[in-house]
Amino acid sequence: MKKLLCVLTFVLIFGFAQIFAENNCEKYINISGLDLESIDPFRPGLATKNQSAWWGKEGNKKYPKICMTSDPAQVQYFVVWVSNLKSETLVLPYAQSTHQSGTVWSSLGNWGTYSGTGTTYAAVPVNRKIWRVEVIVYQTALVDGQLKLSGPIFQSSHSGKMRWSKPDKDSLIDAIKFIEEKH
Repeated sequence: MKKLLCVLTFVLIFGFAQIFAENNCEKYINISGLDLESIDPFRPGLATKNQSAWWGKEGNKKYPKICMTSDPAQVQYFVVWVSNLKSETLVLPYAQSTHQSGTVWSSLGNWGTYSGTGTTYAAVPVNRKIWRVEVIVYQTALVDGQLKLSGPIFQSSHSGKMRWSKPDKDSLIDAIKFIEEKH
């Protein structure tokens, strides 16, 4: 019985929190993507994994007046992310030092020792993959049951190395800040 009461309390509190959060919404956005590296590039209504994780952990708390929706009647801003991966070759300097020593004999029978370090320099090509994500914001209006876009009203682009950078999240943060502050 105590467990049931705790669960019901949690559901009620969570439900009221959701209603309260929805009532605080002043700006509604929809996020869709275009992943140029994918077989099926258009991702309607989908944020990237990094964007979703940031929104779930921080974004919705930091920007409580902005809410995500898929309802065309509510959408005020259409946020589109475009992702592509490109390879680039950098030419980096490479230095290699060698140490030499030995004995030298002359034709007159004299000898001597030598010791020294020599350095050679070379240019070495290094391939790396750069992930580039651009976020474009359009303002929307529902006209005769059709969602009409105007803009773009904002663009942001971030690039980074694959695996540890999050240019998709960084670009979305720029767009959310713009929507909250400017419009």
